[in-house]
Amino acid sequence: MMEAGGYERLLEPEIKSLVLNYLLDKNILTPSNTVFSEFTVGNATRRVDLVITKGKELWAFEIKSEADSLKRLKGQVDIYSKYFDKVFVIVAKKHVNSALSIIPKTVALWEIKENSVVVRQKGRKKLITNPDSFIDMMGVSDLSKVVNRNKLKTLSKRRKDLISSLENVNFRLLRAAAFEAITQRHQLSSKMFFDQIMSRSVTPNDIALLSRFKVQNSKPVIGDDIDDIIYGLNFMSTDYYKTLRNDWSNQSSTNDVLVTI
Repeated sequence: MMEAGGYERLLEPEIKSLVLNYLLDKNILTPSNTVFSEFTVGNATRRVDLVITKGKELWAFEIKSEADSLKRLKGQVDIYSKYFDKVFVIVAKKHVNSALSIIPKTVALWEIKENSVVVRQKGRKKLITNPDSFIDMMGVSDLSKVVNRNKLKTLSKRRKDLISSLENVNFRLLRAAAFEAITQRHQLSSKMFFDQIMSRSVTPNDIALLSRFKVQNSKPVIGDDIDDIIYGLNFMSTDYYKTLRNDWSNQSSTNDVLVTI
């Protein structure tokens, strides 16, 4: 969108593509990572704009375009910091000063300036150790797997009973289980994204590939809510999905490149 002053007013899809291209150019994001968008946390009260796995860490990116308000930013950052090992806030130029006054030093702040990313505050990683955070990010089937793997007793397969059975489980085990569950849930959409952008830059049209839907053994599984169902059914009907499903077995692995940002 072109503003009267002659500059382009970028909206969320454009900003997401700029951020992803920046991460790819810096080798912070590679095909060995998992990337996805619109991930809910905090009992589904907050939806993270963009998430990537980095090693065995989860990083969250919250985007505030010129069209957005910062009214919810403090609450979003407070919640995300309970679930993610590093949190990034990406803002349009007009939000920089206000955002700096809202977010703590531990949260990174990036500015979108003239179609590029400028780091205004580096932030720092803080590995999450709260068991409740990992439990909250897992579904009933994920929790059941943890209970079964560790041969724990449970009164039933209901969520509250499964959680009760995990009360004394080490947070490292829960952290690993949550990371595995989240990665598996989004691995096919992430692969489709990387296949789509191979040998070229990310465009705003590619962002739709990162929307939430679940897969297992290359076979679609209906998601958690109506948004997942509608998106999943529409996406599964495309020729692109069918083509990628056929060559899923040819997936290659790439070593993760660790970069401090």
